Amino acid sequence: RSLALGGRLVIYASLAFLPQWSHALAGPHLFWPVIALGTLMLGCAKILENMEIGHNISHAQWDWLRDPAIQSGSWEWDHVCPSDQWKHSHNVKHHTWTNVFGKDADVGGYGL
Repeated sequence: RSLALGGRLVIYASLAFLPQWSHALAGPHLFWPVIALGTLMLGCAKILENMEIGHNISHAQWDWLRDPAIQSGSWEWDHVCPSDQWKHSHNVKHHTWTNVFGKDADVGGYGL
């Protein structure tokens, strides 16, 4: 959460480096590197939230703590699919058929 907040603050701080229109072509400015840093920080925060925290919660690795905020049965996240669909595709299909071509989408390339 601190990384996500820091990323948002860095993106906001990049506005201080926004070049004026008349000087936009005058040379390199700090605006783009600063906004890129903030974007990278937000991206890393999302990856950590979904694939480290959410992944472990969805595997029920923290259910023994009995904390209602991190129970696998009620956990929902900001991801491309709802947690129930992810649990099926990951826990059932991937872990049952790990590295089996045609069964595990990690090997087949998700149809790409």
